[in-house]
Amino acid sequence: MSINSLDAGDVNNDGFVDLVVTNNNQIVSIDKIHLYTFSGEIPDSSQPAWTSASYNHLSGIILYDVNRDNKLDLIYGGWWEPIYIQPGNGNDFDNMVYTSTTKPVTEAFQVINLGREEMETKTDTIIITRDNIAMVYLSKQIVENLIQVNKNGLPVEYENYCAVPNKNWISFTDRLFFGDIIIIEFEYSDYGDLIVSNWENNNGDYIFYNNYSSGVSVNHITFDKSFSLYPNPAKDQLRILFKEDYCVITPPPSIYNSLFTVTISTTFFSSLLT
Repeated sequence: MSINSLDAGDVNNDGFVDLVVTNNNQIVSIDKIHLYTFSGEIPDSSQPAWTSASYNHLSGIILYDVNRDNKLDLIYGGWWEPIYIQPGNGNDFDNMVYTSTTKPVTEAFQVINLGREEMETKTDTIIITRDNIAMVYLSKQIVENLIQVNKNGLPVEYENYCAVPNKNWISFTDRLFFGDIIIIEFEYSDYGDLIVSNWENNNGDYIFYNNYSSGVSVNHITFDKSFSLYPNPAKDQLRILFKEDYCVITPPPSIYNSLFTVTISTTFFSSLLT
């Protein structure tokens, strides 16, 4: 197997971090995603607990709770492939796959609430039930920011714990023991926007905005806009950049350096949740 990208998260909600890996052999139609689940110690070797269908040249991958059921879903892409969303079922991933119409050369994903709309604050109290552990999990799968961490009534300094953005685990420098009480205040959002790093630089990177509704969707919206330019600066092509997407139009040569009025339509991925 030729690993391209990987991500970690508790896919089966058993309290142990699992691993998803994209395979890219650079040979058509043989690449698959592999899920490795762990329950305690990491073995010397293991077989995948789940594998996806075959794709061409898989690349970027990320785990994220898209449909807000507290089960991690799978977001992945490839070389000149759509972006795929495969819902999690609490064990592995459903067979149903949602796809985008855009086909970037995906390098990496990130999901974060760019506008910080609908941010929420929550406090978890975790009572340690066994000795000599170093990691705890928060009740929300996607945590954007830790506000404060306390152990047995005293604040834990930042240098004594670490966390991964948009993951829900925290590891501590000092071991935790039976009876310790950990209180963690954090920010989370159910409405993350999807950022895609695109290797094909002619098209640039992508942002798929979340519209704060419910369920998974691949609906697209057509957006019409009229505007005028004077003098028209374009001889060959005019690239219009939108907050949601971009389009390229070709004005007639005869209107170069004259008033240019145009109505354009651009279609963009409306949301991850509708």
